[in-house]
Amino acid sequence: MIGPARDTSDALPDSADVVVIGSGLGGLCTAALLAVCHNRSVVVLEAHAHPGGAAHAWPHRGYTFDSGPHLFSGLADGLYAPSATSGRRGAGAAAMSAATTTTAWANPLRAVLDAVGATVPVVSYDAWDLHVPEGRFNARVGSGGGGLFTELMDAAGGPGAAAEVAALTAALAPLGRLATAIPPAAVRPGDAVASARGAARFLSPATAAGLAAPWNAAALTGPFGRLLDNHVTDPFARRFLDLVCFLLAGVPAAGILTAEVAFLFAEWERAAAAANAGAVDGALDFPIGGAAAIVDALVDAIRRSGRGRLVLSAPVSSIVVEGGVATGVVLADGRTVRAMGAVVSNAAADVTAGLLSGDTPAAAAFHSARVASLDPLPSFLHLHLGVPAVDGEPPPPLNAAVVRSWTAGVDAPQNVALLSIPSVVEPGVAPAGCHAVHAYAPATEPWELWAPWAGRAADRRDPAYAALKAERSAFLFDAVERVWPGAADRATVRLVGSPVTHARYLRRPTGSYGPAVVAQGLMGGVRSGGGALPLPLPGGGGVDRLVCVGDSIFPGIGVPAVAASGWMGANAVVEAAEHLALLDRLQW
Repeated sequence: MIGPARDTSDALPDSADVVVIGSGLGGLCTAALLAVCHNRSVVVLEAHAHPGGAAHAWPHRGYTFDSGPHLFSGLADGLYAPSATSGRRGAGAAAMSAATTTTAWANPLRAVLDAVGATVPVVSYDAWDLHVPEGRFNARVGSGGGGLFTELMDAAGGPGAAAEVAALTAALAPLGRLATAIPPAAVRPGDAVASARGAARFLSPATAAGLAAPWNAAALTGPFGRLLDNHVTDPFARRFLDLVCFLLAGVPAAGILTAEVAFLFAEWERAAAAANAGAVDGALDFPIGGAAAIVDALVDAIRRSGRGRLVLSAPVSSIVVEGGVATGVVLADGRTVRAMGAVVSNAAADVTAGLLSGDTPAAAAFHSARVASLDPLPSFLHLHLGVPAVDGEPPPPLNAAVVRSWTAGVDAPQNVALLSIPSVVEPGVAPAGCHAVHAYAPATEPWELWAPWAGRAADRRDPAYAALKAERSAFLFDAVERVWPGAADRATVRLVGSPVTHARYLRRPTGSYGPAVVAQGLMGGVRSGGGALPLPLPGGGGVDRLVCVGDSIFPGIGVPAVAASGWMGANAVVEAAEHLALLDRLQW
C-alpha cells in the first residue's frame, strides 16, 4: 500500500545546491546520491501528485495500483557479498562460493540503494506465466541446475532448442563479464582521466585487455541479433529471445545492444547459481509493494539525509539560463528556485527542450544535441482491475506475458500483453480477499489513434474517446482471461489508461515509452533515429550546469539503464575528487 510519506510534499526552498526536475527513478537516484553521499542540498520537483514517474503508484477505492515496471532482478540480498556501506547479506549467502556472489555495483539500482543506505525487501522467484501460440508454459529462468530457460526450450522448442540456447549463453558469458566490468558508478561523463581512474578500481589486467580488444568492443556495441543468428536456429527459441529483448529495451533482437543482453544474462546466471546454492529463491525479484517500494526507499533516503526535499504538484515551466549557465527554475505558479550548483532534468529530452526559451542559442544547441535525432517508441495502453478472489481457487501468477501471434512480431500493436498481480505477494495493495491486476501493452500502442484527444480535457468525455478505449483495451481483457479465467468478469474496478493518460500524467509528448535505442556497432555506437544517444554531460546540450538523466540519456530505457544514468549524472555534478573519494568509501 502507498506509504503516506511518499505522497507528502515538502516546503519549496528558495534555493538548493541542485534542483532536480522530475521524480522518475533516474532523478531520484541522482538526488539520493547527491544528498546522501555528497552532502548537497537537493530539491526534487515533481509535477504529479505522486512521485516515481513511470514507477509511480496511486490509491483507488482501497487498491494501490502501479504503472510498472514489474520485471526485476539483481536486487535480493542473497546475491551479494556484504559491502562496506550496507553490510547486508541474505540468510543463505554463507553457503555460496565466491563464484556465485558479487558486489552490489554489478547492478546499478542495487548499487544506488546500497550507497545511500536504502533497503527494499523483495520476493525472489524463478518463472513467469507465458501464454504463446504454442500453448501455456512456465518460463523458468534457470534455477534447478539447468541452464537459462532449459525447461522452457525442452517443453516448447524443437529437439535442439535447449542446446542452441546453451551455446548462445556460453558465447555471451565472456561478453557479460566485460559488460559488467566497469560499473556506472565509476564513470564521470566528459572526464576521460577521472573515468579511467575510477574504472581502474574494478579492472583486472585481463579484463582491461578484453575491453581494449577491438573484436570485443565491436561485439558489445553491435546488435544482439548477429550473435543470435550465429547460434540459434530453432524457431521458438528465436521468437522467445526476441520477446525477451523487446521487454528489456523496447526493440527486438535485431536492434538491441549486445551489451544489454550480456549484462542481463550474466545477472540471471549469477542469480540462478545463488538460487541453486539456497541463497535466494529464484533468479527474478519482485519488490514487496511493487516498483513504488523502490520509489519509497529513495525518497526516504533523500529526506533522511537532512539535505533533500521532494515537492509534489510542482510543475516546472522553464529553466533559467543566464549567460549560457542553468541557474534555477521557474514553476508554473511563478515561484522560483535558485540552483547554486546544477539543474538536473529527469524529464524527457523534448520536454527539457521545451523548458528552455525557444529563441535562444542555448535552446537551439540543446535541441540539436539532445532532441533532433531521437526516435520515440510508441505508447502504452494500461488496464487496472480490482478483482475479488474465489475461495478455494489457486492464486493467480505474479507476472505473466501473453503473445497472440509470432507472425505479427513482438512489437506489433495489440499483440503482446504483460500482466502483474502484485497482491499475490503483497496483500496490502488490495482490499481483503481481492487482487490488484495491471495489464498493459508495452510500447506498442500507436499515438496517432489518440492524438485528437491530446491536451483537451473536455474532449476526453467524448463518447468517441470512450468507444476507442473500449475497442483498444479489449485485447487486454482477453489477456487477463487467458492468464486468470473469470477475473475480468468478476472485476469490480476497471480502469483503462490510454496513451493520452500516459502523456498527461508522465509528461510524455505522444505518450512515448522513450527513445528507440538501436545498436549500430563499434563506429555507430548506440543510436536513436539519426544520432547517438548522449551521455549525461554537464553542459553537453549547450547549457552549462544542466545535466540530463533518465531514458533520453545513455544507456536508454529500462530500470538498470535509468539507474545507471542517475549514477553518471551525480558524478557529473560533483568534482572529480569527490567522485573518486566516494568509490574509496564504498570499498567495492
